[in-house]
Amino acid sequence: MQRRTTAPMVRQTPVKKTKKSRNGIEITCRYCESFTHAEAKYRMENGVRKCAQKGWISLETPICDEFKPSSIFYCQKHDHQLDLLACANRREKHFEGCVNCKQGKVIEKIIEREKEEADDEENNEKE
Repeated sequence: MQRRTTAPMVRQTPVKKTKKSRNGIEITCRYCESFTHAEAKYRMENGVRKCAQKGWISLETPICDEFKPSSIFYCQKHDHQLDLLACANRREKHFEGCVNCKQGKVIEKIIEREKEEADDEENNEKE
């Protein structure tokens, strides 16, 4: 008798009306290191994966406080894995299809967020 391999139901948390969700740029779990590098036994066919912090999550689950960006992500525009900084560089150099890419805007938001957090940590160390 074969076991069914259906993904567990993922409870979608409502998106809070914040500045980032109003302008259409929201960072989701698909860019988190624990999502990208989830073990094979915790991956389902429909993109649902198991996260240590939130349990079962989908590609569009909003990030938590434990979000740590993965160095790579799946670029939907070019259909392959890409480094975060390579994506930002492609947008900066005006590669075809990259300048107005919505996913690229999310990547820029992640890079900005990481710089802000690094600056905050540096300021806390000085105090």
